[in-house]
Amino acid sequence: MRFSSLLSTFYQFFSSKQKASACKLFILFLLSVLPATAEPIVNISDLSSRNFVFSQYQDEVQLSNKAWALGKKNPLLLFGYKAKKTDSIISVAARCSIRQETLATVNAIDSADQDITEKQLYLPSADGIFISQPPQGRLQVLLAGKYGTERISSAEKITLGTKKISFLRGEKLSPSERAFFLSEEIVFPLEKYTVSSEYGIRNSPISGRKMMHGGIDLAAKKGSVIKSCKSGTIVSAKTGDPVFGNCVEIEHSGGIRTFYAHMEKISVEEGQNVSAGTPIGTVGTTGLSTGPHLHFEVKVSGRNTDPLTILKK
Repeated sequence: MRFSSLLSTFYQFFSSKQKASACKLFILFLLSVLPATAEPIVNISDLSSRNFVFSQYQDEVQLSNKAWALGKKNPLLLFGYKAKKTDSIISVAARCSIRQETLATVNAIDSADQDITEKQLYLPSADGIFISQPPQGRLQVLLAGKYGTERISSAEKITLGTKKISFLRGEKLSPSERAFFLSEEIVFPLEKYTVSSEYGIRNSPISGRKMMHGGIDLAAKKGSVIKSCKSGTIVSAKTGDPVFGNCVEIEHSGGIRTFYAHMEKISVEEGQNVSAGTPIGTVGTTGLSTGPHLHFEVKVSGRNTDPLTILKK
């Protein structure tokens, strides 16, 4: 029998005035005898103040917030809810008084506009960031890179089904990460490619010396269409750069910029607005290049970051 059925059986014997206390006692009892596993303690059928179980969930959220403000930790409780057609991750978070990133990461949801109709959601009673091992989806991959293995391994642990998940209580998205979550679809700049050089320190194929590689190299057939990874404005469309050859830079929301280099042709111009997936040019081997490929960089607030942490498929 599911916990929701047990709860219904438990409090049906109580008067309306006694039900709140009855439900509270039952949840505390389950918490004392059950491990921190994946199955929600109880499912909520409707996010309405008239729904008794939802009211209890809201009480648990308030208690967790008060405890955190006092430097304490209430036990993490997980409730369940099946999203309706009218629901979005933003509307559910607002109704539950829980941060959007809390709901997004525990449910492996990558963006605010993702369709969650009929999706079985976990509703945690405390705010924070959830990261699965291994990370699930682009948002978790991005956050895993931010916090690092040591921080994640030392965080609170829960189990959801077969997934082991770290809970970084109280953590939240930075402004640029929030812009990433709230943004529209993000696409990979090439459809067919091979990652020929990754982000980080490498031996330069030109000089042979160890140098920082501020992006990734994507080997592809000459003439392959290069697409803008997300909507933005073309801030630079340069030809004949001695290092990068023909190259394009796009400014996106949230302090994010993307850079595309060694292009054969450029099909956009400075000041032009583009959408995710808009063709901006073709793969070439201009500038300092040893063969047809796209050199692709992502900068967040002016700092280079590994593109694969944001654009991972």
